[in-house]
Amino acid sequence: MGSGEFPFICHLAIKYALRKLGVSDDDATLTRDIIARQLYAQDINPMAVQVTRLRLFIAIIAAEDAAADPAAYEPLPNLEAKIVCADTLATVASPNWTPFGAETLQSRATQVNNALAHVAAIRQEWQSAHDEQTKAELRRQDDDARKALRAAIGRGYASAETDAFAKHPLLDPDAPPVETDPRLLFYNPKRQGFDIVIGNPPYESVNKDLKTDTARRARREILSQRRYRTTSGGDLYNLIAEAALTLANPNGGVVTLIVPLSICFGQNKKDLRRLFEERSSRISLRSQDNAPDKVFHDSPVAHPTNSQRTTIITAVMGNETPIIETSGVNKWPKSERYEYLTSRPKSVTLTVQQNAVGDARIDSQWERIHTTEIADLLDAMCAEETKIANLSGLGQADLALGFPPSAMYFITIAPAGNLNRGEGVLPISGQENLELAVAAANTHAAYAWWMAYGDAFHIKPYEIATIAIPRAWLDDAAANRRVRQLARELIAAVNPQNIRPLTTGTLSSVQDSLNFHECATAAIAALDALYLDALAQPRATLSQLHALRSNVTWRLGADAGHGA
Repeated sequence: MGSGEFPFICHLAIKYALRKLGVSDDDATLTRDIIARQLYAQDINPMAVQVTRLRLFIAIIAAEDAAADPAAYEPLPNLEAKIVCADTLATVASPNWTPFGAETLQSRATQVNNALAHVAAIRQEWQSAHDEQTKAELRRQDDDARKALRAAIGRGYASAETDAFAKHPLLDPDAPPVETDPRLLFYNPKRQGFDIVIGNPPYESVNKDLKTDTARRARREILSQRRYRTTSGGDLYNLIAEAALTLANPNGGVVTLIVPLSICFGQNKKDLRRLFEERSSRISLRSQDNAPDKVFHDSPVAHPTNSQRTTIITAVMGNETPIIETSGVNKWPKSERYEYLTSRPKSVTLTVQQNAVGDARIDSQWERIHTTEIADLLDAMCAEETKIANLSGLGQADLALGFPPSAMYFITIAPAGNLNRGEGVLPISGQENLELAVAAANTHAAYAWWMAYGDAFHIKPYEIATIAIPRAWLDDAAANRRVRQLARELIAAVNPQNIRPLTTGTLSSVQDSLNFHECATAAIAALDALYLDALAQPRATLSQLHALRSNVTWRLGADAGHGA
């Protein structure tokens, strides 16, 4: 819960939604009701718990100050059973977990549920207990109800979490942090899971503050017993995200977390990504690199030089293949791009520093997901046997393809040496092959390919080398002639009239900039159509490719300080 920002904002969001439905809060009854029935929070830090309770008290007081009759104010509620000091990682990371031990007889289920419901009813009543005599009586009832729970489950049959819950005197102000599952702590027999689970988990090592190997092994053993699948990630945020997925209603519940950007590409985040995919019907990834827009700019504890890049992930629970929406992000270091490529689940073979990397589920990538149609196009490009790299042949390459170092140059691919732009070079054998390569590399499909396998900023040889050359362009003489003719039109457009100077932000030098999409629009449009036809893809895909490229150019141009 941190400093209580999320619970406080959530109560405002619920009030706003209800106000749109005509429900007013004229006497602060609604504010009290939301806090009493709809908000639950836990944190292992006692100070965070106290601050959060205080913020919710202030919310009630502020609502009552707007009411007409101050004499009608009620005492503030007790929130010890709602805003709780507890260890989130005591959660069992299984949606199918029950309070019973493995050998508990089903005949005990009714007794256990009744006992848990009795504890929950006492703690709900606790909120409105305002004199010490009533509080003492409710504490006694809570003790008796937890004893009855232990008796209902039976000796030796309770799970570790249920046993901890039954022994913990939550209503005691001096009670230590509780180590149990929120499905017990905030028990409701009708609840399948929480509607919304929201948080900003710590970006720290699982082994933080553990000095010895023995302690670290013990921690891993405990997490293993609680069925966590993401311990290999090494980060607390992995585990708390997994707990959040476990606690959300599996049918339409929502998980929203602020996590590091590494969730999108990190090798050690594979298990967490797969878990999100397994349990979600829709995933939104809004990534920020923290410059110039700081994610934590309002935090009084944030260091002024904090450059933590983050992703706000929102997942709607469901069991169908998820739709993944992304905002994209740029400025990835080379090591991160490589991790991203090698950690995705399936098929295309690229070559990065002699290491084969692959991806078989283009439609489940975590950065640069587009639409089903674009995913189908990329799949078709994967299936083609001939790539630009194959056009260099077995003999000595006598020509070369030149490409810019970054997308500030519009990714215009031209014969090497014709532009002063510090370009990368890819050898090609023969003029005919050079023309085929220029044709394929400048289509909108090539942009989609680069977005799938590149880093949205830099342009690398292996990304260009793996763009497909359709079989029809090689085998069909008429198609071959037409494609090469259009390529020659592009090459002819590399002339002083269409070249303009560009001052780069990174190199601080003036280099040649050329955009075929401005000076050879008809040729590009014709090549787009021929490329889609050759791969048996619908022409309707073109509009989505155009929108994709338009968005990329605008974002990168703005980032580079260039009005692209």
